[in-house]
Formats: sequence, structure tokens, C-alpha cells
Amino acid sequence: MNMDRNVRQYLRLIRRWWWLLVVGAVIPMVVSYYFASQQPDLYQAKATIMVGTGLQNPDPDPRQISLGNALATAYAELVKQGPVVEAVIERLGLRRTPGQLAAQIGTRTYSGAQLLEIQVTDTNPEAAALIANALADELIRRSPASGGNDPAQQEFIRNQLEELQAKIGSVGEQINELTASLSELTSAAEIQETRGQIAALEEVRATYQTTYANLLDSYRAESPNVLLLFDPAVAPHRPISSKTKLIVAVAGAAGLGLALGAI
Repeated sequence: MNMDRNVRQYLRLIRRWWWLLVVGAVIPMVVSYYFASQQPDLYQAKATIMVGTGLQNPDPDPRQISLGNALATAYAELVKQGPVVEAVIERLGLRRTPGQLAAQIGTRTYSGAQLLEIQVTDTNPEAAALIANALADELIRRSPASGGNDPAQQEFIRNQLEELQAKIGSVGEQINELTASLSELTSAAEIQETRGQIAALEEVRATYQTTYANLLDSYRAESPNVLLLFDPAVAPHRPISSKTKLIVAVAGAAGLGLALGAI
């Protein structure tokens, strides 16, 4: 009985003060929409770094991959710290403090793939991409093992491996030809000379094979603390989604709550 009386009382108050409820909700919504719509569009660029070279090895070590994932989390924090952001500010000539730049940086780690994604939000899409790439490059420069995994150096090793592979094959063909010719020789001097040539070629082939094996080990060298640029940032074409609707809805709900409390 008392509950029904209270409900009827509330309904009478709402019918009497409905206009106050409407005003209390509409005015905050209009004001919040005005200020939210004045904010410039924001763009987000992303640069992705691979932490460790375990996944590039034909026979990856699970322990190296696990360590690479842990290092990715550490680098995600390092990219926002003073030394890194200060170096990027100086390199690009940015007119902002380290704290302001750090506030523009976000990170995401993909533990299953040893990837670290660096996200930079800015009102200028080209600036967002430029800063993201500069941050990635600065992290790579500070990686202790990155010097030994320079892409140009890796390309040089690949070329050397191809050349050695061709030389090993060529020397092998010469050895086979000389070996086959032994059955046709009748002179002891010729046989001895040919066998000497075969021995010399086998020494050359062994040297090539040793060099090839060493280069292959160097090319496949696995280090968990080396950073490689996996996907550079590009200028985004569209701004990130705006939170204007959410802001307006929250303002309206807050205003409505205050109006209900007032009556």
C-alpha cells in the first residue's frame, strides 16, 4: 500500500516537473556535443617490430621464442621512456615535451608472433607515421644485438651463400670428370698428375664447404634480443572513431540524474 502511494507520488512529480527533466538532460547534451565537435580529428599510425629472430630459423627454439615475448613487453615500456622519446624529439625537431609525446604513444604485443606494435596518435596523419617509424628505428638502434642482423649484411651473406653453392657444384663436376678420365689414361705420369689435380680440387671443395657452413650458421643465427622492422608505419587515410556520441550520452544521463535529484 505504501509502495503504491510512493509510486503515484513519484509519477505526479514527474508529470509536474517533466520540463525540468528534459532541460536537465538536453542542456548538458548540447554543451558537450558543441565542445566535443570542436576537437580536431585524430589519426593513428602503427609500426610493427619483430623481437628476436627465432621465427626466422627453420628449427626455432621454444625457449628463445618465450624470451623474445618477454622482451617485447619490456620494449613496449621502454619506447615511452625519456631517452627514447627525447631522441625522437631531437631527431624530428618536434615542438613538444617528452611527456606530451609519451602521451601520444600506445603499444600492443602479439606474444604468439614475437611482434611489438607501436601506435602513435596525432592530428596530422603524416606526422603520426613519421613519429611511429622514428620510435621503431630508435628502439632498433638501442637493441644490443641489432648491429649483427643488419638487413644489408644479411643480404650480403645470402649472396655469398649462393656463390659458394655454385662454386661447390662446379668443383664437384670437375672432380667427377677427372675421375672418369682415369680409366682412359695409360701413362703412369698422366694418372699421377690427374690424381694430383683431383686431390687439389677436393681440398678447394672442402674449403668452400667449410666457408659455406660457417656463413649458413651466421645467417641462421638466433638471438632473442634483436629487433627487426617487420611492418613500417604509413600515413592513415581515415581518422580514428570519435567518442562524441558516448560523451553526449554520458552528459545527458548525468544531467537527467541531477534533475531527478532536484525534484
